[in-house]
Amino acid sequence: MKKVVSILFVVIFVVSMATFVSADSREDWIWALLEFEKSVKYEAQAASWRQKRPDWISRVKAVQRPGQVKQLLIELETSIKYSMQSANWKNRRAAWISEVRAANSAPQFGRLLLEVENMAKWEAHYPSWREKRAAWRARVRNLR
Repeated sequence: MKKVVSILFVVIFVVSMATFVSADSREDWIWALLEFEKSVKYEAQAASWRQKRPDWISRVKAVQRPGQVKQLLIELETSIKYSMQSANWKNRRAAWISEVRAANSAPQFGRLLLEVENMAKWEAHYPSWREKRAAWRARVRNLR
């Protein structure tokens, strides 16, 4: 009986970690990804991004679990041209991708999203991002 209870506890814990805390949390994630993507100029993104973008947006809107953010976050980072990334990003990128793939919670993904936003040079963003950035970063820090 103890074994069954222990297994049940582990299953409940794993399932709870694999889902968003609430529907609002899910909506916050969708908002965070889309707002960051909208802040990056087309000229700062790979030419292929314009064709990939509609499908990427659809997949972002369909996110149900934090784990689904992994590939979307890597794709978004990959869309930003190297010339629009900070100089030290090339040294950090491989480890960042590994951390994204290993992440399993909304706070981890939030930290990684903040990091990728920080690597993009100012000129990669539309001018309006300067006024939106602080509020966006604060909201991402609180994602659950």
